[in-house]
Amino acid sequence: MSTLTRRNMLRASGLTVLAGFGAAALAAPAQAADHTVPHEYVVQPNFFWCGPSACHMAITAKTGSPGLEALAQQLGTTENGTNFGAISPVLTQNIPGATYRDQWIAGNDATPEEKAVFWDRVKQNIDTGFATVCNWVVPPGSYPNGYQNGSTIYHFTTVVGYNDNRDLLIADSANFNNVGVYWVPSDRVATLCAERGYFW
Repeated sequence: MSTLTRRNMLRASGLTVLAGFGAAALAAPAQAADHTVPHEYVVQPNFFWCGPSACHMAITAKTGSPGLEALAQQLGTTENGTNFGAISPVLTQNIPGATYRDQWIAGNDATPEEKAVFWDRVKQNIDTGFATVCNWVVPPGSYPNGYQNGSTIYHFTTVVGYNDNRDLLIADSANFNNVGVYWVPSDRVATLCAERGYFW
């Protein structure tokens, strides 16, 4: 965990990016009319701390984070991961003035109405300086940054920006293929949240 203290802060397209764990600095590709929140990007130090890592990035959009170890304790994270219901209370506890809520998306895909509501909520969050945390279910072979996942991945990520083309900027602590910050269409992100949900 000591590598987290050796932080190398950079600015890229209005986005604060953190290089850690020997990873190269991650800069988001430029898009038209970006709207982003600065945050500390972290690569998760093990396979089950995506929840604490996603919360860390969301918290640092607004304030200082207590750190991954403290967040893992607050979330009750184990080698089995982080429970869905733990995220909103921890975000609310650590961000002054925040009231995060859970949104579950049932079924294999988000409905058109759910996709529209998701976009509106994420956009409003970014416009007021807040990040949105997502809980993804990614079927084999469909990871959005090009990683060829051979099995279903259950994973927390953080939305830290949007553009006028309705793409969302994802900060992904898994850093698959050494790509940790990337753009995904909003409707696809909502679909990835199906069977789980998001926190706004």
